[in-house]
Amino acid sequence: MEDEVLYKLPLMPLARHRFLINLGARCPDLEGHKAALLKGIKDNDMVPYYELLQPEAGWPRDEAWLSAARSRNAEKVKNLEAAIADAVQNLGESEVRQAHLNLAEFWAQIGDKDAAESAFKLTLEKTVGLGQKLDIAFCLTRLGFFFGDETLVSHSLAQAHTLIESGGDWDRRNRLRIYDANRALLARDIPKANELFLATISSFNADEMYSPSTNVFYTVICALLTLDRVELSSRIIDSPEVAAVANERPLGALAHLLAHTFYEGEYSQFMVTLADLCDTLRLDQYLSQHIAWIARELRVRAYAQFLQSYRSVTLSSMAVAFGVTNEFLDSELSHFIALGRLPCRIDAVQGIVETTRPDSKHAQYVSTLRQGDLLLNRIQKLSRVIHL
Repeated sequence: MEDEVLYKLPLMPLARHRFLINLGARCPDLEGHKAALLKGIKDNDMVPYYELLQPEAGWPRDEAWLSAARSRNAEKVKNLEAAIADAVQNLGESEVRQAHLNLAEFWAQIGDKDAAESAFKLTLEKTVGLGQKLDIAFCLTRLGFFFGDETLVSHSLAQAHTLIESGGDWDRRNRLRIYDANRALLARDIPKANELFLATISSFNADEMYSPSTNVFYTVICALLTLDRVELSSRIIDSPEVAAVANERPLGALAHLLAHTFYEGEYSQFMVTLADLCDTLRLDQYLSQHIAWIARELRVRAYAQFLQSYRSVTLSSMAVAFGVTNEFLDSELSHFIALGRLPCRIDAVQGIVETTRPDSKHAQYVSTLRQGDLLLNRIQKLSRVIHL
């Protein structure tokens, strides 16, 4: 029961409502999210969180509720502190630890970040069991995600990794992978996020963070940005976990469609689905900041996959395949070629895109020369030091 309460804190759905409210006119149901957020705040007497968000949300200040909620919270704190004092004087170490945990959970429930962080850290000092220590580290990690505190997230995950090296059951190890994957998403470390999401897609157990369908959605996006076509088929297209949410809109259906259109080479449909994906990502609190980068990387991968099948292809036929204009495609390809992202060149006179096959032997030769030069430089520096 203790774990069930702790894993519900802080109330992560409220952070999503806050994110959507801050989108303003771009939020599809702004008033609905404001109402849901306000209801969650008032149901849990979240006075500190209300005072933080009231200017953001534009709510009229409810002084009557604030006064009553402050009074209820003060009474609860008084009782919880009295329970701590009684446990210290009359009970054992486990009861003292539980009393401190109850107070920490209360601060987390009402959205007082600083008080909750301090109380959880104090509880951690009084905790002996490895599993209980990990649960508190996870709660501190969620607190960091909830308030957008990257420092707290990093510190808490580092602490969790240190603890997990001493043991930890399968459930907690799996949960740690999901938290790590979520942090990697925020940091745009997609290869790491992809590895972690794929490792947990069949055993997702972090409902406190988001739903299983959302987890699959993140897994598919990371896979599309990372895996080659063969792996995409075996680990995503044929995955029963992905198929299970294929009809769940919008995330499951969108992820399923995007993977299939890319794998099957239905490039015009892929571009349409990619536009829908961008609209969906604007409403995602973890990936919204990476929309432009994700869209660009997926287009590069689609262009590269298309060109891989041809030695040369007319610009017009490629534009038709992707459902875009010649001018748009010419601009896109020119940009990516200049960046060294696509192995091809454009013959503007004949309107042809010519694929340039990379010479692996030449690349190895250049790499060997470069490494040899570095080695010679280091030997020269070492010889000077020896002579001195």
